[in-house]
Amino acid sequence: EKTAEMLLEASAFVSSLGEKGKTVIFVGAKPEAKEAVRIAAEGLGLPFVTSRWVGGILTNFSEIKKRLARLEELRAAKISGDLQKKYTKKEQLLIAREVAKMEELFSGIVSLKGTPDALFIVDPKKEINAVREAQRLGIPTIAIASTDLQPLCSARMEKSTPSG
Repeated sequence: EKTAEMLLEASAFVSSLGEKGKTVIFVGAKPEAKEAVRIAAEGLGLPFVTSRWVGGILTNFSEIKKRLARLEELRAAKISGDLQKKYTKKEQLLIAREVAKMEELFSGIVSLKGTPDALFIVDPKKEINAVREAQRLGIPTIAIASTDLQPLCSARMEKSTPSG
């Protein structure tokens, strides 16, 4: 009964965000959720994280923004062929590795221009760092969790709430 009530409340909240054109980040790094999260977010044109949550995506966005700019710069250089003109083979290999690592971590949030209006998280126990960052900034979080994890996550989240 409680689950049905909370689902209706979450559905109404998400609908209101959609009507206002707000930004929601989808977060789901569990192997069984990665593909579904990616497909859902891409279908809606929203940012997503399906690899590990990089600390500071929300709380230190100015630095993350620099990493996203570097990724875009390297993508553009690769397409234009500048990498092959300017760098040796070894440097190109190192740059290719850097791009691959950044693609894995940041490819889903390249379109993010500022702090989101909400987070949609699959398994808040696994994504506790995302939950904590959202709490610190006062960003609403919608989470899918099994009922046996709920008290554990709530207890962890209460401990992580900043005082003041």
